[in-house]
Amino acid sequence: MPPSPRHACQCERCQQDTCHPDQQSHREINELMACLRRGQRRLYAAVEANRIGRGGVRLVSQITGLGEDTIRAGRRELAQRLKGELPQAPKPCGGRPLTESKSPAIKAPWRNCSPTKWRATR
Repeated sequence: MPPSPRHACQCERCQQDTCHPDQQSHREINELMACLRRGQRRLYAAVEANRIGRGGVRLVSQITGLGEDTIRAGRRELAQRLKGELPQAPKPCGGRPLTESKSPAIKAPWRNCSPTKWRATR
């Protein structure tokens, strides 16, 4: 799978014409983020936001292009992992309900069938 395209930092300082000391680190963050999978990006963004402290979620969102809610979710997941708890698996969603669950009577005719009866006999 090819790496994700690089995000251009949208923080206020990077948008100015003058160079600032953090530009290189912002570029490095985005280069690394392009190599990570979705869950890994979320966790790394959480680490960076925690490292920055107050205002870190907003700044990391501007640097990486990830949503603030995504970074907050990463912070919660990171806190769980640091406590030794495994994060919960995502809940199954969507999809059509099984026919058998909608109409239990449909199971009855199929109970007596077996794969050997399905084969054609000669």
